[in-house]
Amino acid sequence: MGNDPLVSICCITYNHSNYIGEAIESFLQQKTTFPFEICIGEDHSNDKTREICIDFAKKYPNSIRLFLRSRNDVIYINGIATGRYNMVETLKQCRGKYIAICEGDDYWSNLKKLQKQYDFLKKEKLVGVFGKTSKYDGSSYTDIEYPFLSSIHNKNIIIDYDKLPYDQWLFAHTSTFFFKRFIIDEYIQNPGNNNKLFYDICNSGRVGFLNENMSVYRQHSQAISVRRGIDKKLNCNHYYNNYLFFKNLNNKSKILKPQIRYRYNYSIIALLGCKEKTTFYEKTFAILYFLISFKSNKYFENLKFVKKRLSSIFFHGGAW
Repeated sequence: MGNDPLVSICCITYNHSNYIGEAIESFLQQKTTFPFEICIGEDHSNDKTREICIDFAKKYPNSIRLFLRSRNDVIYINGIATGRYNMVETLKQCRGKYIAICEGDDYWSNLKKLQKQYDFLKKEKLVGVFGKTSKYDGSSYTDIEYPFLSSIHNKNIIIDYDKLPYDQWLFAHTSTFFFKRFIIDEYIQNPGNNNKLFYDICNSGRVGFLNENMSVYRQHSQAISVRRGIDKKLNCNHYYNNYLFFKNLNNKSKILKPQIRYRYNYSIIALLGCKEKTTFYEKTFAILYFLISFKSNKYFENLKFVKKRLSSIFFHGGAW
């Protein structure tokens, strides 16, 4: 902590009054040999989140830089409010050479998270480092499975995308993102969801993974991932944006090319499930594209995936 931070922690928050305190405490408790700052973008919550953030900023003025946003600046995508403006503007304020991400309803469980990620990044000359996350549903913790780690015993590994199954390309939770600051230049120019930021990190050079828990991802009633299970409009927005993301990825990605077929799933989900966004010809194209684009050993696996996602649109909370 200090005037010249090496690392900036970027935390965006909205209506996280029950969680934001624990998130900030987990940042403040980090044990490092270098100075870091905490940049919080509070998106004008309608609960007590703003007041909590202000209290922390007053108590730790040398560590926390608080940015109070207005709902007038919120970016709407397909009629749904997003935290994209808050994310971009908070990233712009980060002064460190490295950036770590954690949203206000998650928190870090490892007191040396920043130090371990920084040390590994420097040692291996990486652009980014990720780690394991556990999931908390309000009553119990569950370790998230990482199939690509099943035969690996070393804690610190370099990710080889060419050897990852296509459906494991998004292998880390946002709360473990740690990367060099220059990467946000692309993201700020072409902002997107967390998938987009993850892609920008991975497409900028070599990345690593720490085979130990770094953070806790909360599942709660107001979390966007939970709300999508009961809100058709949110589901459509999410799947359609993923479709566009993978479509764009296919046009310019080389490092993730083996995983690009994943977008065929989202093409049929979005084009069939989100009627107001697409034409009859697009839907027909999606079906044909889906049918001819899979290798035989993957076809039924992908068909099952599509069926589950479409049910979450049509039946508002179907199987995920």
